[in-house]
Amino acid sequence: MIISGAVGVFKTIKDESQNPTSANIDTGAAIACATPYGEDNVWRLITQGPKELISKYGNVEPIYGQAYLNAYRFSLSSNNLYIMRVLPNADDEVDGHTVKGAKFAHTILCLAKDANSDDRFTVLPVYFNETSETANTLQDSVRTDAPTKFTKQTFVLPNGETTHDNTYSYIETSIQLTDDQKNAIQTDTYLKSQFLDPKNISELDSTLTPFMIIYGVGRGSWYNNLAIRITKIPNAEGLFNLEVISVSDNGIMSLENFDVSFDPNIVDGSGETYFVEHVVNRYSKYIRVRFNRNLIPKLNAKSPVDSTKTLIEEILYKTYYTTDSYNMSYPSTQTKLMYGSEGDLLQNGLLNTQVYTMCLLNAYNGVYDSKINDKDSIDIDLLLDANYDMVVKQALVSLAIRRADCFVILDETPVANLDQIVNTRNNAFSWLNTYLASGPYTPFTEIKHPQYGTTIKVAPSYHAAYVYPYNDQQGIWKAPAGPNRGVLHECIKTVVDIPTDAKTISTLLNNRINPIVKKNGTYMFYGNETSQRASTDLSQINVVRTLLKLDKELSRFFENFIYEDNNPDTWLRAEQGAREILSKWQNMGALYWFDLEVGATEYEIKNMMMHAYIFVKVMKTIKVINLVYTVRAGA
Repeated sequence: MIISGAVGVFKTIKDESQNPTSANIDTGAAIACATPYGEDNVWRLITQGPKELISKYGNVEPIYGQAYLNAYRFSLSSNNLYIMRVLPNADDEVDGHTVKGAKFAHTILCLAKDANSDDRFTVLPVYFNETSETANTLQDSVRTDAPTKFTKQTFVLPNGETTHDNTYSYIETSIQLTDDQKNAIQTDTYLKSQFLDPKNISELDSTLTPFMIIYGVGRGSWYNNLAIRITKIPNAEGLFNLEVISVSDNGIMSLENFDVSFDPNIVDGSGETYFVEHVVNRYSKYIRVRFNRNLIPKLNAKSPVDSTKTLIEEILYKTYYTTDSYNMSYPSTQTKLMYGSEGDLLQNGLLNTQVYTMCLLNAYNGVYDSKINDKDSIDIDLLLDANYDMVVKQALVSLAIRRADCFVILDETPVANLDQIVNTRNNAFSWLNTYLASGPYTPFTEIKHPQYGTTIKVAPSYHAAYVYPYNDQQGIWKAPAGPNRGVLHECIKTVVDIPTDAKTISTLLNNRINPIVKKNGTYMFYGNETSQRASTDLSQINVVRTLLKLDKELSRFFENFIYEDNNPDTWLRAEQGAREILSKWQNMGALYWFDLEVGATEYEIKNMMMHAYIFVKVMKTIKVINLVYTVRAGA
């Protein structure tokens, strides 16, 4: 922060490592959607295509709607996709009513002290579940691998550092076992066999001391399938193997494993710490860890029971390993994560459209992550509709207007015939009149699902997710339409057949509607219209997108002259550099001509301003080809 009136050099380090540097080939887009798993309510950049996308967010399941399908298709064509997995928070509201927020799947590993000995401990996983009234353990007949659950107090796993710190303060004072709870645990046959009797822990003390919280990278029920195993690595002092596994009806599958330590001072050959919190939080795709650092000295001290082990080694051995031998290579117990949920986003396995719409609005309005409003933080060219509700379409357009650097691709709502197409544009879309958004694309089409092969209906934005990046590889000043760059390779058929006679096409284009038509046996986008009602050069998509891209490059160039001397030498350098940029665009074929003048009047100098008047004529497209045949008489 720079203090007003201060003198000196002030430094800010801006991390732009997520921003791609390509200028005109790799088109950038931002898409908010529902996905099976992944970080939620933050914008993240995907640069390595669908493999990275699916690894971080899961398969493209039909129940999550079209937006994730669009993201997947876009990632096949571009290495510049910003994605947000949306989930409701506990304080979100729909129609004035608070919704149920999503939850982290989690477990809290606690030290359980033997009431008969201050030196003996075991590990007891604790879960917080707000849906049950009881505080007892589950009955064996209905157990789902949760040794115990405490439900008297609501516990929401954190996603911020301050909250993490407060978590330990909260649970250290809150996890107190009543006599009934102690009795329930100690009479539980599962606990007796897995955690208590085999290791000669005869009776629990009334308190549990949490030492490690493990939870999913994001919220949601998918993470309830995860469990961890902790294994002592033989002949490696202070090192354990932490394995993340998936537990399902199909069996157990290892997902990832890490060599970790509970002592931050143990490092690898490169000097990087093995500390469990550092390693897992930096490298794991699936889980995050918070460790109670106050317990580090105690856990890494020699055990008073067995001086050959540290206390944490002895505790984990008692808890996790087989009873018949000191077998440190095979853990007999795994600890599941539990009670993750999507909140009210899913109902009966389907998207709750009201809650989903609320989440999307919070995403595109910058409520969940304000970086979407900052074009320096998130560099994008496109915002893609995905058959969103009308209020979300309006939010997309509002976002583009706020940013003034990106273009919105809009879907028309589903229609049954040609008349409905025009009526919908003039009624439901009567609010739409801007050059920063396309005229609605229509109609819906049928495709083969790219992962499952089933036939599904999709809004036109699915095709735009690959047509626009392909078009931009040829040149962003070209129109993403027609038989050369507008072909919809994956379209099986359209839901409504649109005639290609001149009158029909003219009616649609005059109403700023971009139709999908079939010509010469090929489906294609057959419109290049923005949604601006007035007929000007800014009615053409290619013209607007060229100006937006050119403006990004020129704006970044002119930023170099902030705080330079406001004199003719600076004006000349600025004009020469800008001419070089404009000449490049003209040589590429984007501009017919350009001119500019850079300088400052006396009044502008007084107010520390410099102007740059830039005049450009952007390449326009051909919409009509007039063939004139002249037949001459024979000789």
